[in-house]
Amino acid sequence: MPETTIPLPLDARPAFLFRCGDGNLCAVTLDETGGNLPKHECEDGWRLLQGFALGVQEPVPASVDPEKVIAGIEPRGFYIWYDMSVSLMKARR
Repeated sequence: MPETTIPLPLDARPAFLFRCGDGNLCAVTLDETGGNLPKHECEDGWRLLQGFALGVQEPVPASVDPEKVIAGIEPRGFYIWYDMSVSLMKARR
């Protein structure tokens, strides 16, 4: 039987939270410049919000599960999602 390797989970490491302009599209990447984030997904330009420690046991400074972020970063180098809490906060103003 061939031996399969299971990738080791990422330990807590520096990650960076970005937002597309003032909208609700967010991204996390390990690249502080955000240079690996797809420009076609964000015409307004990716804006760095903050750096943080990314790990399974570490809270992400946004409404997203850290395990989903880590799973997205492993194959692509980034994770993108719509943060609906931003839309709700804008609607309440």
